[in-house]
Order: sequence, then structure tokens, then C-alpha cells
Amino acid sequence: MEKTKILGSSRPQGGTEPAAPSLTAQYMDWKVDWAFKKVFADKEVMMKLLRDILREDIADLEYLPNEIPVVSEKDKRSMFDVLCRTSDGRRFICEMQKKAEADLQDRLFFYGSHLVVNQVKRGDREYLLSPVYVLCITGFEMDHTEPVPEGKILFDYRFREVDLGDDLFADRMNICVLELPRLGRTKPFDEMTDSAEKWAYMFQNIATFAGQPDAIREFRHAMEVSRVDTLTPEEQNQYHDAMVSEYEKLVISEAYEQIGLKKGREEGRAEGLVEGMEKGMEKGMKKGMEQGKMEVARQMKKMGLSIAQIVQASGLPEEVVKGL
Repeated sequence: MEKTKILGSSRPQGGTEPAAPSLTAQYMDWKVDWAFKKVFADKEVMMKLLRDILREDIADLEYLPNEIPVVSEKDKRSMFDVLCRTSDGRRFICEMQKKAEADLQDRLFFYGSHLVVNQVKRGDREYLLSPVYVLCITGFEMDHTEPVPEGKILFDYRFREVDLGDDLFADRMNICVLELPRLGRTKPFDEMTDSAEKWAYMFQNIATFAGQPDAIREFRHAMEVSRVDTLTPEEQNQYHDAMVSEYEKLVISEAYEQIGLKKGREEGRAEGLVEGMEKGMEKGMKKGMEQGKMEVARQMKKMGLSIAQIVQASGLPEEVVKGL
């Protein structure tokens, strides 16, 4: 068996340039949406994740359509990454959230509530509910209302009575969040005993592996399912397109934010007044966005993308892209 050095995962540092996607990696990056859905569509991999993270006894499961039907066209549609159910009725939503969004907490509760509501049909004489679990893996650290102990990466939210801690309703709705960046560089994989740490390590590092490290025997099947060379040519193109697309979005977002805000502040200070600040910010943002497009286009060119792809992604004229 080929030996592979296992590196500790690291917490993202502010101000660093986004890492370009590797189109030659042996294993898919689970944090990429397309890869996440592909890998965790494997029943064995999914059951291991749920058993390890949620500590649930799961003998088998079935996958359900990842869009919940709506009662009215006015209702909000819910589309999940992975939705499945056990034979005893327990329902599980599994989501990969790479970037922070302001409404994430509400969205996770909304998803879970959908699965609760849909268990009771018109004409049912009793409200008999099976437990619902929402598992979200995040590529960022969430803002918590209380200090988070060092090393804590898994957060389990359930209903409990405030004073007594009574868990009479605890199993009806369960929201669990695995925050990948909190893993840090605490210990090597072969010294990890906590399942959540092991899964976080795999999410952070699988795309960097060459071969199958001996220390990661329990994830052998998940690694086999994740091999890029087992994908069809069409699937490989879809995966590579998904990686490049996510990288483009990240670079564009950071370029607009950093360059635009910097230019806006400079323009605003030059005016010296509140009105001048507003006008300066507007001008600066516009200039920053244009410069951001140029920078993004240069990086895409370095990645080997075609002129047509760069023009489509950046919105720059073809002659400008050719001159970069």
C-alpha cells in the first residue's frame, strides 16, 4: 500500500488568496457541492456519517427527492443537498455550506420544520411524529452567543426545558453543525479518537491525498467512492466545472469586496464630507469592480481557461482579455 504523509488541517487565515482548485487531484473535494452530492449519494458512506456524527443506530436508509413539494405556488420551495429516511421513519437532511450566509440558522430550522409538517396528512387522526435531523457541515466558523471551548467542532441543538434541562421534546427536531475550520492543527489523524474530528479532517484534506494512507482504514470505502478516475468523462467535466465555478465566485467576491471598499474609502476621504463619502464610495466601488474583473481574468488565464470562458465569466470584452 502506498504510504502517504498525513498533514493536519488548518484554520483559514484572513487576507490570503483563495487556493486554486486542483484539476489533477486523485480524490474529489467533498466541500464542492457537486462532489458532496455525488459521494454522499452512496448509502454506505451516508450511513457512516450519520452514525458517527449523530450517534444514531442506522441499519438501512432510503433516499428521498431532495425537493419538498409545496402546498401553494406562493410557498417557499426547499431544495436539500441530501435527504433520506430510515425504515422506522426518522428523516435526515445533510447540507454542505461552504460560505457564511446571514440566514443560515433560519434556513436550517425552516428545512427541518418542512420535514416535521409533512409527516401529518389531511385525515390523520393523531399527530405521530418521527424525529427529524438536520446535519450541516460548514466551511466557516459560526458566530455563537457563548464562548466556544478550544477544540469543540460539533454543535448539537435540541429542545430542552430551560430550568430543568428536561428533554421531553428533544428528539422531535435536531440540528447539528460540524464546523470544519475549528479542527485546527491539534493532532495527527492517527491520534484522533473522536469521530467528528476524523470526519472534519477528511472534509478538509481528502483532495490532497495521493494513495490511501494506512491510518485512514475506516474511510477506505468513502475514498474509493471519491476517486476522480472512477467518474465517467461527463461526470469529470461536471466536477471540474463545479470546482472552477466555485473558485471563480470566491475570487470575484473577494476582489470586489477588497478592491471596491478600498477605492471607496479613498474617494470618500478625498471629498471630506458625508455627501462626498457617499459619492466617493459609489465611484470607488465602480472602479474597484472593474479592477476586480481584471484581476479575476488574469487568474483565470493563469489557470488555463480559454478566452471564451474568461469573457463569459468576467464580462470583460474579448480584446481586453487577450491583452492581459
